[in-house]
Amino acid sequence: MAGTPFLKMHGLGNDFVVLDARGRALDLTPPRRRAIADRRLGVGCDQLIVLEAPTESEADVFMRIYNPEVRRPRPAATPRAASPRWSWTSTSRTT
Repeated sequence: MAGTPFLKMHGLGNDFVVLDARGRALDLTPPRRRAIADRRLGVGCDQLIVLEAPTESEADVFMRIYNPEVRRPRPAATPRAASPRWSWTSTSRTT
């Protein structure tokens, strides 16, 4: 995954890494997710956010959230607030 673009965001005492998997699949195995979240050897984060192609026709994006323990947790408000803005600015949609 070297060379994979990512965005690191933070707010309200939490930080997270955002990866965009809408254009290509990312091989995010549990060990790889743990390595990314590792604060000493990886990028370091409280949560890993993966933006994927929407699962519903009305949606622009599907957001999958992982914590360092690899489970998909109930999402906190911080990534839900920041990811839509990043998703919106990274698409070619216009208002």
